[in-house]
Amino acid sequence: MTLVSRLCFVSVMLCASGAPARGQHVDPRHGGWMGLGLGYGSAVFSCDTCGNRRRLSGWTFNLGFGGTLDPHVQLGVQGDFWLNGLRQGKLPTTSTGTVLLAYYPRVNGSAFVEAGVGLSNYALEHGTGDPIEPVSEDYPSYFSGTGWGYTLGLGWHDVRVVYH
Repeated sequence: MTLVSRLCFVSVMLCASGAPARGQHVDPRHGGWMGLGLGYGSAVFSCDTCGNRRRLSGWTFNLGFGGTLDPHVQLGVQGDFWLNGLRQGKLPTTSTGTVLLAYYPRVNGSAFVEAGVGLSNYALEHGTGDPIEPVSEDYPSYFSGTGWGYTLGLGWHDVRVVYH
């Protein structure tokens, strides 16, 4: 069983088992939302004229915002930014602007599934090795391209801020 299939299995089991405890009443989700994330992901770079399709892993950061259509469904936009490590020299990067749809199976549960589609830009840039400014503005990209990208995600737990 691969790591991805194990994570999917655990996520499905968590979605199926989540139930609020007695006396733990939470208002159904409504209104606007904002998302901020830091994680680790993988990417495959390929092109029409090259035969090399290596899978690379690296850090990802995302920021999104939108609205709640009903207590089960949220719609918004999100920016995802991925880079293959912090190193000097050639550094693969990807950025994606996505229209995102999130589905919560339980009104008061914290598990969710999200999917999105958007425009993606990938590049082989000059890395600095600096976590604050990982890509050098002084050097042009070795190569870059633009195309359609997609986002799929499973998650657990939202930090909800309710204003009354």
